[in-house]
Amino acid sequence: MKPSIKAIILIAVFSMGASSLAVAQPSTWAEQWYRAKFGRPSPTEEARLNAAKQTTSKSTVTTSNDLTSPKNDQRVALEKCMKATDQVRIQASQMQATGRPWGRGRTGYSKNDLVALSDYRDELKLALSNLAAVHQEFLNGLSEAQEQRLDQRLRKLNHLQAEFSSKISEFDHDLLRTEPGPDSTGIAWDVNSLKRTADKWLSEHRKISTELNLQDRTIVLGPVS
Repeated sequence: MKPSIKAIILIAVFSMGASSLAVAQPSTWAEQWYRAKFGRPSPTEEARLNAAKQTTSKSTVTTSNDLTSPKNDQRVALEKCMKATDQVRIQASQMQATGRPWGRGRTGYSKNDLVALSDYRDELKLALSNLAAVHQEFLNGLSEAQEQRLDQRLRKLNHLQAEFSSKISEFDHDLLRTEPGPDSTGIAWDVNSLKRTADKWLSEHRKISTELNLQDRTIVLGPVS
């Protein structure tokens, strides 16, 4: 006698239920013995249960992977770059404010001004070193396609990085040979030039952030002057 449609459906439902039950309970006498003796699933049962959990939690895993996606890593790396650039700009701004050689009643930097500029120069070098490190970290996280897309901007950043090195060397040279007084005002040109280069660098990073859609509204940086 041919089975009825209702019977076939019942058999299918029973089979599905049995499969689910087999995942939840020991399926062999060995697993039953292991559970009864030690009070926990055997290694083989644990492996089977874990495999079932992984199968049923794919959607959750996909969602959590978004937090560690390459794009999020790039956003974090770029955030570090922009904050490091802002630290360079802060140091350069402090150097600009030191002495103000063209201020009212001033004819140049004093001896104390030059000492302060030397201290700021050391801090600026540390900030530039950190910027170079985090910038390289960001570059390492770019895909080949992204590198090609950003080719012009990355070339400009390379140029600005070389410009930083050149200008800080020029500043070192001038500061070493500068005496307090009217002839010391040339140092201010070096300081202003460093600040402008830092502004250009930050501007390029912001453009890269927009092009790669990596904007992070939580990053609050000073305006580019």
